[in-house]
Amino acid sequence: MESTSSILLFVLLWINSSSGQNYTITSVVEDPYLIDNGDGTFSGFMVDLLDALAKRDGFFSYEIGLNPDDKYGSQDGSGNWDGMIGELLQDPDIQIAAAPIVITEERKSAVPFTRPFLNVGHRIVIKKPVVKFRTLSVLFEPFSLQLWIMVIVICFIVSALLFIVNKFSPSEWSRIRPEDDPTNAKDSFSAHNAFFFVHSTLTWQGYKEVPRSPAGRILVTMWFSFIFFMVIAYIANLTAFFLARETDKPVVPFKTWQEMTTQSSVLYGVKPGGVMHRNMKVTKDPMLQHAIQNIETYSTTFSSSDDGIKRVRESDGSFAAIVPVDEGSKYINNEPCDLMFVGANIVNIPYGIACKSVDICNRLTVALLKESESGGLYLLEQKWLTPKSNYKCPVSSLENYISKQETARLSARPLTIADASLAFVVLLLGIVFCILFLVIEVLVHRRRKMKSSRISKEGQTNKSADVEQATDEQEKAPIATNEATNNID
Repeated sequence: MESTSSILLFVLLWINSSSGQNYTITSVVEDPYLIDNGDGTFSGFMVDLLDALAKRDGFFSYEIGLNPDDKYGSQDGSGNWDGMIGELLQDPDIQIAAAPIVITEERKSAVPFTRPFLNVGHRIVIKKPVVKFRTLSVLFEPFSLQLWIMVIVICFIVSALLFIVNKFSPSEWSRIRPEDDPTNAKDSFSAHNAFFFVHSTLTWQGYKEVPRSPAGRILVTMWFSFIFFMVIAYIANLTAFFLARETDKPVVPFKTWQEMTTQSSVLYGVKPGGVMHRNMKVTKDPMLQHAIQNIETYSTTFSSSDDGIKRVRESDGSFAAIVPVDEGSKYINNEPCDLMFVGANIVNIPYGIACKSVDICNRLTVALLKESESGGLYLLEQKWLTPKSNYKCPVSSLENYISKQETARLSARPLTIADASLAFVVLLLGIVFCILFLVIEVLVHRRRKMKSSRISKEGQTNKSADVEQATDEQEKAPIATNEATNNID
């Protein structure tokens, strides 16, 4: 009986000793964990948590002061600590460091910690994709810019060749006699009509006349073949573009960690020395091993979450930052509302409260367990760490987006000059044979003309000789007559 009374007395004395105790707490301003109200008071997640723990632990009181270093605490080369950890070790008036302090082995070896009051994972922050409204420009996408330029140049070349053939070929419409031209086809392949012929046939429209000469017909035949190949290629690739076109959902570069590590168009980085970085360096997960190899290969680490978010915004979608969810939420939920999370929560960070002594941490741990069992910690997370309706930016659901990997089942790309090389080879052969036949035709015509001219000249010469001979005979006839008369006399 006496032993039982002694135990009860000890418990009462312990409760009385702990009740009404005042703690001096050091912290740092970190929205939403601790918010400076500007009037000497504070609010935020940590204030509500301390109030709840105070009620669970016998209504202790506390005073919050800001750490002069504004740091959580790190160890220098000499083994000295700065920030809140250093203040706990060096200032006898400080009993508690209450902030989202990451529990690490180095810090646990310096000061005791409570059980984690919060586990925050890491997610990937990317820039929100800009929704692109497709216009009639899709009609130009099946061909690359170089191929479009080449087609336009070819149109002018073929038009010029048709004009040259029409002008110099002896069998073309330009040489036809008016009485043999009832349809007025003489100007069918003048400079502007030749270009109109090329354009109308390129778009599979009608035409009035075709060339009459062998050179012109060879060129037009190969031009029609060229058009056949190009139009079929254009329609086929345009169909592929429509089938592979983006859905109504905006397209993000990736939606999962696996998709991020298997793509190469977007670089990604992490804060060196942080929990995520250390975990990547020692993990046996092939996905994270591949991720840290890429990060080290391209040197994409950043000094702080602020620096990482800045790089994401300045990269225009070509960089992603791996940051703790609570730090990334500050930027995602506030203007200019141009960021979003992708990927699941991985590699949780344990946040705990550091204490001057183990006894204080043990009492706070008991209070934390009770608060967690009662649902109080969950309510605090919902109040301070879950996006709320009064946030400036709407919550972005991944269901409203589609990744590039999901759209890669059927891809399409613009055709290049190399892809259409067969059509250009066919047309090139037509151009070569056209020029060759034109030269032969002109030379043959000139030779025939020269031969005809020579025959004509020879005929004229023979005719002149006959006339002279007949004249001489007529002149000699009277003389012979006179001589005959004189003989008779």
